[in-house]
Amino acid sequence: MKKIFICLILFLSFSVLFAYDLNFDLEAQFYYNNYLKNETYQYMASYITFTAFESIEKIRMKLKERIDQIKYDFDIRFYLKPNQNKLEYVVDSAYFSFENGPFVLYAGKQRVKWGVGYIWNPSDKLQPVKDILNPQIDLEGFYALRMEYSNDFITPSLIILPYLKPVESNFLENFRFALQLYKLIGTADFYIDGIYQINNIQTIGGSVSYDIDFFIINLEASAIRYINSDLCVARLFEADEHKINYSFVAGINKTIESNFFLSLEYYYNGWGLTNSQFNDYVSVSKICDFGIKKNYFSLNLSWVWDEKISFAAAFIYGMDDSSFLLYPKIEYVENSNFNFEIGFMENITSENKETYFSMPVFNITSLKLKAFF
Repeated sequence: MKKIFICLILFLSFSVLFAYDLNFDLEAQFYYNNYLKNETYQYMASYITFTAFESIEKIRMKLKERIDQIKYDFDIRFYLKPNQNKLEYVVDSAYFSFENGPFVLYAGKQRVKWGVGYIWNPSDKLQPVKDILNPQIDLEGFYALRMEYSNDFITPSLIILPYLKPVESNFLENFRFALQLYKLIGTADFYIDGIYQINNIQTIGGSVSYDIDFFIINLEASAIRYINSDLCVARLFEADEHKINYSFVAGINKTIESNFFLSLEYYYNGWGLTNSQFNDYVSVSKICDFGIKKNYFSLNLSWVWDEKISFAAAFIYGMDDSSFLLYPKIEYVENSNFNFEIGFMENITSENKETYFSMPVFNITSLKLKAFF
């Protein structure tokens, strides 16, 4: 912890000395949790401790600076829990970019636009997945060297990731690769991408985002093959490790000025689990991830009224088990430096709540107080 504070103090000192663009977000989060005492809960209770009330202090620091052709971007989150005497942190991005005409080099931890889905991106196996209830916040990147060349014909991006191997290994075995090709045709964005041996998978995918004035159509698909992954879900249930499975997202979204946003998506997860496989997965792993079955539908809405009050709601429906997540929230903006948010997440299922395998959280009430500097 002392090292973190020393680095933070030095970082702030340099920011003031060199007049960097520095921003702070402070957020006090309070949660009240109500659980389903189902079999998933019993499995997980043997591994983690469930609590009814939680509070978290979140500090976010963003720094940006540009000097001639070089740009630096740093984004970090700190978390402090009252019942833990330690400060946890997540670095979302820490990279610099160098521009020379149409060529741009990015080096460090970065977030890349990979796919066009609002919540789900089946072709994106590079980056940590989004929060399905808040897909636009806390987006952590990955460590890589990325080279991009923009031109009228097509824009290629080559991504090289370091991979730790024994010293006697072949030189190329120390790296993993990904490639993305981008082309704008009229009002449609086209992407073709591929990943080679990152996280023991190979993928090829494509996506298109087409603006037809009334709304935007988004389509994204990928073919994925796991390679030598002893811990992946496919191997856990003795599936063919060399089998290729297909996943896709189809959706539309609509923005009216800056006051209203709507997104509809259907997601088919080719590597998703059946209900019986989900039972086995939870019993072995002692964790429960929402979104690892096969078929999902989502609806997201947001509306801003009088620049003071914003309403947002997320609806996630799991077609395989009739699970249904409802998450409405209201945010009040007092001024440009302070606001607060109240949210309520409800987990609805048509199955017997005491015996059925589903996410064990029944509902969560949240209160967030935010300050910006």
